[in-house]
Amino acid sequence: MATVYVSEFASVSQNSGAGGGVPYARLPEITTQVLNAWPQSSAAFNKDTQSIRVITDTTCSIVVSPQTPSGNTPAAAVTNLRLAADTPEYFAVSPGHYLSVVANT
Repeated sequence: MATVYVSEFASVSQNSGAGGGVPYARLPEITTQVLNAWPQSSAAFNKDTQSIRVITDTTCSIVVSPQTPSGNTPAAAVTNLRLAADTPEYFAVSPGHYLSVVANT
């Protein structure tokens, strides 16, 4: 079964190394959502969520956006952002938005 883990964070910090430093998520996370039926959308991000970490055990595509004007959650397509398996990615997001995932090759 394909699984995507979406961890929500309230802030991102940056170390003061050469070249401006490397950003990193400040623990603890607010919550982690697990999506294991595709296509699927997450619940709305927490009101304090500013960034997310996404990791998947198989290749997929994602989209992050608010609800549509008709009140539907977003629907990912294979033409959206493609993620490789077992490679964590971090994204700045807006509270109340949703992540949608669909299988990709």
